[in-house]
Amino acid sequence: ITYCQLVNPMFRSASRFQSLSALAFAPGLACMPCVLAFSEDYHFDTKGFPTKCVNPVAGAPWPTALPLAGVGMRRKNFYIMEVDVYMAAVNLSNKALQNVKSCKANGGTSYVEAALQSSKGPVPQAAVTVVLRFVRDVDSKKVSEAFNDLFAGVAPDRIANFGKQLSAAVGETGMKNGEEVMFVWMEGGGMKFIKNGVVGGGVADEEIEHRLLGAYLDPAKAVSPELLACVNANIEKL
Repeated sequence: ITYCQLVNPMFRSASRFQSLSALAFAPGLACMPCVLAFSEDYHFDTKGFPTKCVNPVAGAPWPTALPLAGVGMRRKNFYIMEVDVYMAAVNLSNKALQNVKSCKANGGTSYVEAALQSSKGPVPQAAVTVVLRFVRDVDSKKVSEAFNDLFAGVAPDRIANFGKQLSAAVGETGMKNGEEVMFVWMEGGGMKFIKNGVVGGGVADEEIEHRLLGAYLDPAKAVSPELLACVNANIEKL
């Protein structure tokens, strides 16, 4: 269970966004600074996710936080039923947000290219983050291989490198119920995998990066239609 999940119930009566930066450094607590809003404050039910995403890696802040653009459950077919695997939250930088709005206004339905078209600035800045909060235990091998279908036709060594880097982030213990891993797409290209505030790996492979984001922002490939529907319903309000 993340710290932000634990403190969420403490602020249910809040009428405005609550800054938890000070709490993050209180004795006995360790968590990235975050800004929370609740269902009555935000444009949609955040499912306990922060409404702004900041870099969880200590000492490397991004110039601007990324607004929460959508949340949704990833479900997987298991014999004759569907089971919940993880809740996903997508955050877009201000540039990416405007690009996605423009794409939607012009009739676009896949937001991958729009979200990743921002050029690299003088200071490292995330363009998109996707946080996966697991609701069941999943071993490391299954996590690293879960996206392989997205990479059909990509050279096997590049797919293997992606799996190796993601496995390094997830670790030998895999993902436990309540744990989170963050995918970070940087402006200008390149992405990182972060678990518990530690960068465990990353790739600099444009095709891999774009196909992976398609799992969340492309209706033809989306693993969570619920997430994409949330983005579509709320993007103009952000």
